[in-house]
Amino acid sequence: MPLGPESNGLVTALFSLLRGAEVRRVSDRDLMVVDAMHDNGWLRSEVEARLALLPAGDPRAAEFSRLARDCVDLFAAVDSGRFHPSPEWRRLEGPLYKALAYFLRGADAIPDDQPGGLNDDLREFREFSEDAAGLLVEFEMWRARNPG
Repeated sequence: MPLGPESNGLVTALFSLLRGAEVRRVSDRDLMVVDAMHDNGWLRSEVEARLALLPAGDPRAAEFSRLARDCVDLFAAVDSGRFHPSPEWRRLEGPLYKALAYFLRGADAIPDDQPGGLNDDLREFREFSEDAAGLLVEFEMWRARNPG
């Protein structure tokens, strides 16, 4: 039996329940893919292609885009040797890889093609940014002094 408009409330409630129980995991292979993309110069274009799928006009899309781009910029600046982060970087590099890998993989806790399907990806970046707040502030200050 197809779902009609009256079932939208039930579907929304079910998705909300599932989102609360989501488990956001990435495999070693997912992490290796991010590393290979970065090594080959494809990471930024892959992230930009995924960001292009975000709904226009959604305020969460702007936040998500900023976080994802900041993470790619941070990763690139550290890897190139232009930015020398505090020792906290050693603890945060893995979670940064995880956030990027989670965003770039198609099959995750909430399918990205479903309504709100990128919300779990945003949560992954938010959790990283909360944990890495000091590092991100340090990076922003460095970037303001070193444009380009």
